[in-house]
Amino acid sequence: FPNKFKINSDEINTCLNEFKGEIDQQPPIFSAKKINGTPAYKLARKGNSVELKKNKITIYEITLNDEIESDKTLNISVHCSKGTYIRSLAHDIGKKLNVGGHLSKLERLAIGNNRVEDAVALNSINESNISQLLLPKLNT
Repeated sequence: FPNKFKINSDEINTCLNEFKGEIDQQPPIFSAKKINGTPAYKLARKGNSVELKKNKITIYEITLNDEIESDKTLNISVHCSKGTYIRSLAHDIGKKLNVGGHLSKLERLAIGNNRVEDAVALNSINESNISQLLLPKLNT
């Protein structure tokens, strides 16, 4: 944050809480969302005007993990519905705090029931365990 903005953790948490629940979110113009069959990013890269409808998304949980004062970076965790654009969420949070915002790092921890802590290293898969690892529901 610029030096003239002094935002404390309470203000940040208040802001984050305003995003919880069902919200309308504007998809970024550089997205794969289709406009008349063409991905928006292709139109945007050609300099065409791109207008995308807002989507209803749900933010189930959004948490401030820590605040790094030296480079003014927020580390947050988000549990959200499919179709959520985290880049747009970062932008919207910065806008709401009146300081600007962008995404500098994204780590996906789960997709549906698939969680990163359950992931298996590719080099540990072999002929004897492939069916157990890749098709666990068929083995139960």
